[in-house]
Amino acid sequence: NATYYNFQLSKNQNFSDLVYDEENLEFNYYMTEGGALDNSTTYYWRVSTGNPAGVGEWSEVWSFETGAAAPDDIVTLQFPADESVVSDITPLMNWADFAGADKYEIKISPEEDVINADTWDDIFEMTTKSEYQISEGDFELNTQYWWVVRAKVGNTSSDWSDVWSFTVSTTGDISITLLEPENGATKVLITPTLKWEAVESADTYELEVSDNAGMNGGGNIWSKQNISTNQIVVPDNSLNPSRKYFWRVRAIISGSSGPWSEIWDFNTMKDVNTVPTLYTPTENQVHVAQDVTFEWSEIDVADSYNLQVFEGLEMNMSKIRIEENVFTTSFQTDGSVLQDDKTYSWRVQAVDDDFSGDLNWSYLFLFSTGDEIQNFVFDFRQSAITVSIYPNPSRENVNFLLDLDAADKIKMNIYDINGSLVGTVKDGFTTSGRQLIKYNATKLNSGTYYYLLTASDGNTWGKFLIVD
Repeated sequence: NATYYNFQLSKNQNFSDLVYDEENLEFNYYMTEGGALDNSTTYYWRVSTGNPAGVGEWSEVWSFETGAAAPDDIVTLQFPADESVVSDITPLMNWADFAGADKYEIKISPEEDVINADTWDDIFEMTTKSEYQISEGDFELNTQYWWVVRAKVGNTSSDWSDVWSFTVSTTGDISITLLEPENGATKVLITPTLKWEAVESADTYELEVSDNAGMNGGGNIWSKQNISTNQIVVPDNSLNPSRKYFWRVRAIISGSSGPWSEIWDFNTMKDVNTVPTLYTPTENQVHVAQDVTFEWSEIDVADSYNLQVFEGLEMNMSKIRIEENVFTTSFQTDGSVLQDDKTYSWRVQAVDDDFSGDLNWSYLFLFSTGDEIQNFVFDFRQSAITVSIYPNPSRENVNFLLDLDAADKIKMNIYDINGSLVGTVKDGFTTSGRQLIKYNATKLNSGTYYYLLTASDGNTWGKFLIVD
């Protein structure tokens, strides 16, 4: 029959040191104010009831003790490291010991807001040690998780630790180290060779090149997947001159993607010619003097030039006869290096001291100090079919542009400098007019190659260059 309540809270049993003395309370509970009670203190409380007929006796006195103050510090997480990748799907997670801690609460979630997360995949456990063993099946591969820990000291808790994250992946903590072009390189070719350190367990690699420093979409220029080696040449028409680009690589292992490498950048060079044109000796020139003067075109960006002369038709370093770095566009031999009645090949490369990497070599020209070029020779009648090649030099794909006066059955083969057949471009009927035939040259090593086109009226042959 109570219509109101009276409530008293005191620091002693005789209630002479009242903290609260509340009368005429409507409800059968009372909420103390934050900060009104002291930590680690015993309090006593009692209640009486009242109605229009009067006030009842005080209840039995009960007591309670407040907890210690919440720790000012927070737990320091240790493993897995923040933003790391772990290959063990049952890692032993741990953190630094917390002074006075009786227990620890750990919470793990696939949600970034791990403290407030509430999903079926959350882990919320109590442990008496500063570690927690993940069980098989708790985590999914290639999934990012966030985690926090707090200490329990008596009946109080510290604040939650800083939020850390990690990713579970079979690739483990495998990071790629980029090699070339070096970070911040300038005057890089628009068809650069990108290199990185090989990862022994990698099946393939994935690469991204972008003009967006954050590599976060919207600016990706060129990307490549399923790269089988630790380097790749960016193809023609992918990058532009005088631009800054950013690139990164990651390993693919058993279908899982490793973490991206550090992002490096490079600047492409201006759109200028960097390949010298050879002047003398001319292509296939015979009766060349043994003290010949080699001459080539000037390149604006060149600080010097590399000259190489080989005996024979191939760029074989064991047969190199002249290798010089010169500061002009000519070089004269002394007459004792080249022998009479021999076939030689030569090429020139411009050197830019500010350029990161190597500029392209010129074509390889043949000449002879005798009466003829000692080359593999095809016995053929000259065909009326004309052939143009572009790009030349090339890295991946070679385009053959044929002009035929009439429809014909043709066969077009590719030979290396030793005369060995290395590929077939076309073997079949071709209509009249201008025809474009594309040839995938990715399997060819760098060097000089020859094509031989056989038609009903004869043959046509020529050469092209594959570069790294």
